[in-house]
Amino acid sequence: MKKIAFVFLIVFACYTGFSQYIDDRVSGKPYTDKQYTEIQGSPFLLTDWSNGVIYLKNGSKIEKYLLQLDAYAGLLLFKYNDQPLIVQNEVKEFVLQPAGSEPYLFRNGYKPLDKNTATTWYQVLQDGPVSLLKQVKKTLGEKTEYGSATKTQIFVVSESWYIAKADGSLVKIKKDKSSLLDALSDKKDQLNNFIEKEKLRVKSEEDMKAVVKAYNENAG
Repeated sequence: MKKIAFVFLIVFACYTGFSQYIDDRVSGKPYTDKQYTEIQGSPFLLTDWSNGVIYLKNGSKIEKYLLQLDAYAGLLLFKYNDQPLIVQNEVKEFVLQPAGSEPYLFRNGYKPLDKNTATTWYQVLQDGPVSLLKQVKKTLGEKTEYGSATKTQIFVVSESWYIAKADGSLVKIKKDKSSLLDALSDKKDQLNNFIEKEKLRVKSEEDMKAVVKAYNENAG
C-alpha cells in the first residue's frame, strides 16, 4: 500500500508539472541558481554544504542531508542524490554543522519587523527568555573595474543584530553598549554594573552574548 501511495505521488507530481522529492518526513522542490549566473559571488551563507539537522514544526527531526542557506532568497536547502532541493515543510529551526567550526542555530517565527517576516531566518547567538539574534543577508550591489565603464553585479553581505523578547517581538540593535542596554532597559543598571565589572567593551558578539546571558540569569 505504501509503494502504491508513493508511486501515486510521483505520477501526480509529474502530471501537475511540480516535481518533488518526498520521503516520510521531508519534501523538497528543485532549486536552481541559473538566475545568479551573471552575478559575481555566491548567494550561499557557507562556502561548502554542511552537515546539519532540521527540526520541523510537527516535531520531526531530520539529520541525514547536507544543508545550505541561500542568504539572498532566504531559502533552506538540502541535497538529495547530489541535487539541491528547497525544503517545503514548515521548519521551526535548523542547525548547520560545518567541519571544524561551532554549529550555527537558525530559527524563524518571530514577529515581523521592517521588511522581515515570520519566515525570516535568524542565527541564534544567545538563547533564552530573551535572545540575541543575528541576520546575515546577501543583497545585490555593483562594482566597476578600474579602467572599465562596465558595471558588474555582485553579492554583498550585510549583518544585523536583534534582541528577541519573550513574546517574539524584535528590537534591532547596533553592536555597541548603548544600543544593547536600551533594548534591555528594564535591567539597564544591573547590566551596566556587570559590563563594568567584567570590563566588556560590547563591541564584539562575544561581549553581547555575555550581556544577554547575564540578563537571562537575572530575569527573575
